[in-house]
Amino acid sequence: LSSGTSGIMPVNDTSFPAEFVDSYELGTKTTWADGNLLLNATLFHQTYEDFQLNSFLGTSFVVRSIPEVVSKGIDTEVLWQATRGLMVQGGVTYADTRYGDSIPGGDFVAPTGALYKLPGSRVSFAPYWSTSASVTYDYPFAGDLLARFNLGAKYMSEYNTGSDLDVEKVQEGFTVVNARIGIGKQNRNWMVEL
Repeated sequence: LSSGTSGIMPVNDTSFPAEFVDSYELGTKTTWADGNLLLNATLFHQTYEDFQLNSFLGTSFVVRSIPEVVSKGIDTEVLWQATRGLMVQGGVTYADTRYGDSIPGGDFVAPTGALYKLPGSRVSFAPYWSTSASVTYDYPFAGDLLARFNLGAKYMSEYNTGSDLDVEKVQEGFTVVNARIGIGKQNRNWMVEL
């Protein structure tokens, strides 16, 4: 534990309460265009009790129990078999995930506590927006072979990577793009991809 001065103080009992979540979802799963188009959407609300926050103290990790964390938002996805061999997929998630307003303990009291920024703030590693999209094309050739081409991308909006929410630990929004090309058997017994 933080000793309140420079340094830390060892603790013999490193146990912490179990984490539980009450999760509620309201959604729809739909099929269109003779089963070639799937559209799904879900509203969600999750309340975590004794959320386990893993913090690095410079020399060791410590798990702290946060009394409450609430996550709410919407998750959507689309899956479209545009033509034979051409599949388009995508998804968008918006999630507002925040620590509770009241967190007991000296580490959470401003301005001296190491974690004073947490109460009421967005949880670490929790972007507001996450999106993904991909296109896959399968092309049969030479009797029983299959060529596959895939292009995919994932975007995540800005989030903080530190358990203390220090502004220097902000990860700006970014996009990751992947591409694959493969060849294999049409019966999918084997495939080699690059």
